[in-house]
Amino acid sequence: MRENAINLIRMSMISSMVLMVGQTVCADERVISIRELLDVQKNWTLFAENNTSFVVRGVIGSRTDAQIHMRKCNLRFLLDSSESFPRLKPSSKMVKLTGRFQLEGKAPIFRVTKANSEFSLEQVHRQMSVDIDVTDPSAWRKLARFTAAESEFYENPELFLVAAKAFEHSYIVARTQKGNATSEEITNWVAEMKTFGVPKDALEVWEYERFMLDWRKLQNSTEMKNSDQFLRFAKEVATKYPVALTPLDVPVPKLESLSESHPLVTFREADQSQQDRLWRLFYREVMKKEILSTAKADGSNADKIRDQLKDALPDLPDLYLSYDLLWLDWRFSQLSQSGKEEAIKLSAEYRKRKQPERGLIALETWLEKRLELWSQDGASGYVRAAQHYLELLEDKEKANELLLKAWKLSPGEAETAKALESLGYRLYSGSWILKANYDKLPPDPIQSAIRNGEVIKGMTARQVERALGKPEERRFSFSTGHISEAWIYGDSKRKRTVVHLLRAANVDGQFAKVIAVGELKSLLSRQDAEKTKDTQE
Repeated sequence: MRENAINLIRMSMISSMVLMVGQTVCADERVISIRELLDVQKNWTLFAENNTSFVVRGVIGSRTDAQIHMRKCNLRFLLDSSESFPRLKPSSKMVKLTGRFQLEGKAPIFRVTKANSEFSLEQVHRQMSVDIDVTDPSAWRKLARFTAAESEFYENPELFLVAAKAFEHSYIVARTQKGNATSEEITNWVAEMKTFGVPKDALEVWEYERFMLDWRKLQNSTEMKNSDQFLRFAKEVATKYPVALTPLDVPVPKLESLSESHPLVTFREADQSQQDRLWRLFYREVMKKEILSTAKADGSNADKIRDQLKDALPDLPDLYLSYDLLWLDWRFSQLSQSGKEEAIKLSAEYRKRKQPERGLIALETWLEKRLELWSQDGASGYVRAAQHYLELLEDKEKANELLLKAWKLSPGEAETAKALESLGYRLYSGSWILKANYDKLPPDPIQSAIRNGEVIKGMTARQVERALGKPEERRFSFSTGHISEAWIYGDSKRKRTVVHLLRAANVDGQFAKVIAVGELKSLLSRQDAEKTKDTQE
């Protein structure tokens, strides 16, 4: 690439030098370099014959009082012997020699009439940059090509970097004059700068601007729905600059803020380390746009969004953690349709994320939703609800409330009684009281009878079964609005006991109450006598 540029320069300078033949040029009019002088070496004899004056600038190889040998040049430079001729500084590396070509025999020589110490090659470049029209991009490119040719001639790589900077500056001037450049224009400029040999780190600024322009265009596209263009663009950035894939080890809020407000200026003024971070910030923005474009507003796919963010952008923990919580909140909204295991798991995950209050509310919400369903099952539903309140929340107060509702709906239910007793309640005269209070009261005659295997008046059918078990025989009789039952215990070889119970016809059998207890014969005789009396009346 550099050779092409140098060849163009040489052709240009040869043409310029040939035009000088036959002219007398004052020393201040034209300064040429040793390289340029060598490019027209075949015309040296002609210059001598025409007495052409030159001012030549170059690097000293060696010198004596009578002669100077210039690096990279086999032409003899002879010094004027006049006492008025100024002596060069011993430290001079470059000189500017004024003089004319002469022939010594047939060989051309350069007779020096004046010699001055000169600047370094870099200083020469800077001086020339002051003399050009700084608003003209072509002037900067011309200067860059000249300096590049000098750097190659003297094998000075540091000088070429100076030339490359000037070449890049020509496009900075053009960019400033143009105002808004397109992505295509910047791509072409970058290609031209690459051809010249502008270093990669200098081209990053232009590449960054090109990517920024493409990114804005992409976001404004009307064809982005259901498209993977964001993802493909992110891959393009990462392929071009792999450093974009490296997560930031620490947050860079100030740099991030500057990149948002003044992205191009920030990148141009940043050092290499900061530019690496800016590529990462840019990549993050693109990937964030790509991932969040598929996020559902209700949070139903927040778990997938969270995982994608965590995998691609681990240096944005606040972002992916926000979707983690959004996923939990969506699951919370679905509690009415969830099972117990999901409610327990959700509560545990809230606690794991240091949100114990939310975890407790999740369980309470699930129980409230389930209670609406369980209460439709009556007493058994309330018992089930009470068991869950104890298991999940250890809420004895709520469990007591539910069990008492169950007892009220179904007095005597064994499951309810067992649950209430496990909570420290005792049944006394048809009511449930705390065991501490129960122990202070006189014994409940019915409960005492049950414990002793006896039956007394006022017991319910269920209580009779608890005291004596199921009877060997049951007899029924019916009267208006009532049903009488005779429960017979014992066989014909033993003393037989009969328990007489009475209930309203519309009441369940378990609520029948004991009205009499005795031996089978005497109790039946009395019943027959009462029936006869009723018939006579």
